[in-house]
Amino acid sequence: MCGGVVRRAGVPGYALTNSNAEIRRLKQRITTLERAAADETAEQQIGEVRVVDSVEDNRLQAFFPGKPSEEVRAALKRAGFRWSPSNGCWQSYRGERYSVALQRILEGAQQ
Repeated sequence: MCGGVVRRAGVPGYALTNSNAEIRRLKQRITTLERAAADETAEQQIGEVRVVDSVEDNRLQAFFPGKPSEEVRAALKRAGFRWSPSNGCWQSYRGERYSVALQRILEGAQQ
């Protein structure tokens, strides 16, 4: 004991806090990355719109034949899509949420 302070040998308590949650998070991340590594770029046509799920770019891209209507553009923006002038398409990150949102927007635009 040095000056009234008790010193412990070994690992400080704060270093082990939340370690089980961190292990669980890393295992889930590994599973997600392994699943993503098995994915391949896919392309589909929905009406006049070409939809590309690009694994290499980690983007979901929608190529319209012309400028979409104001309602469609507003819906794309609300869903997290942004216009990419360099690619000439509306795009977002890949993900189930974005894929479902794009399906709904395009189906609604065709009606």
